[in-house]
Amino acid sequence: MAEEVTYSIDDIIQGEVELEQEANVILGSASDQHCSYEQGYLYRQPVFSCITCRSNEPNKPPGGVCLACSLVCHNKHEVEELYTKRFFRCDCGNKDKFGHLPEAKCQLQPNKSDCNELNIYCDNFRGLYCTCKKVFDGETEMIQCIICEDWFHLQHCGLENSDCIDEFICPLCMDDNTFLRFYVDNAKTEEATKKIVENIGNKSVNEDLEGTKVLADSNPPASVGKMQEPSPDRIEKPSEASPHHNLKRKAQAEEPDAKRVKESLCKIENYINIPESKPGIYNNAWRQELCRCGNCLLKYKSNKIEFLLEQTDTITYYEQQAKHTSSFSNSVEAFKEILNPTQRNELLYQFNHMKEDLNDFLRPFAQEGRVVSKEDIQKFFEDLTKERERLRDSGIPPDTCK
Repeated sequence: MAEEVTYSIDDIIQGEVELEQEANVILGSASDQHCSYEQGYLYRQPVFSCITCRSNEPNKPPGGVCLACSLVCHNKHEVEELYTKRFFRCDCGNKDKFGHLPEAKCQLQPNKSDCNELNIYCDNFRGLYCTCKKVFDGETEMIQCIICEDWFHLQHCGLENSDCIDEFICPLCMDDNTFLRFYVDNAKTEEATKKIVENIGNKSVNEDLEGTKVLADSNPPASVGKMQEPSPDRIEKPSEASPHHNLKRKAQAEEPDAKRVKESLCKIENYINIPESKPGIYNNAWRQELCRCGNCLLKYKSNKIEFLLEQTDTITYYEQQAKHTSSFSNSVEAFKEILNPTQRNELLYQFNHMKEDLNDFLRPFAQEGRVVSKEDIQKFFEDLTKERERLRDSGIPPDTCK
């Protein structure tokens, strides 16, 4: 007989914390009661696609809804989670996306425009993923492109696993932004930046040194050997300083600021890209190395990828912010302080007792290969409640009091 597993109060709390953090990674600070439409095109929010409300018209892209609308307006529908999207505004109730339905109004925010013109829709909104345009099977691992925000199967991108990938750009987006291949090798980028700053920083000094080389060579020392103490009348006054002294002061005055050098020089000016349809794999620090010269800034804007310059755009940042919103985690210590030892023991007893009853209830289903329905679970809890009431009315104390 297998050894019975019991749980402590800390085990239960830790389990709840992990479940809530996992949900918060996706949901973040999104409201589950208020439509996000009035907030406009949010920098990032969880988006859902309603399969029930999708239009069958091939040229009509389906809409996306916010968390609150997925729970309220589409609570009895088949809804698919699309993870997070940037610069997206809730479409729930919009005539452009839901006008084919008899009642297309959003229950939470009835007054909406007919169309959110700035929203961008990929095939994920139709339930299709990757270059293979297949539905998500829930089993095969996929990874999200940080530019188009579509999801791709690892094997279709030539990848074995995603363990060492912090940020991923799909082959299609890399082909549209070939200059980003320069940053794939982050070590090369850092070394190139360091050399640029050093070379430019010494440029003015080297030029002036070339001009004074002849002067230095034409005035060799009168003697070689023991250094002699200069006489007072030979000590130069500031106004009579040597060319080398003036050169030093000039070099110090013209020494460029490292930040200004980085912003004015192009890191990828001499980069020659070799066309290849491969994904871009990056670490978390690569965005900090993006060139910010005038030409590159224009390139980001024309390609509509300025968001890459913002560290707050990363999924890592979004997830870190989401972890701080855990209301359950903030109340854990208060909850533990409220319970006295007797209450803690009673809570643990009831939890483990319910687990045993649930295992006994589910065992026949597993043995007979039957599917557990919603009605079966509902009946289990109804019977459990009736049993507790019977024991209470009969005066039989719980096991912890025997």
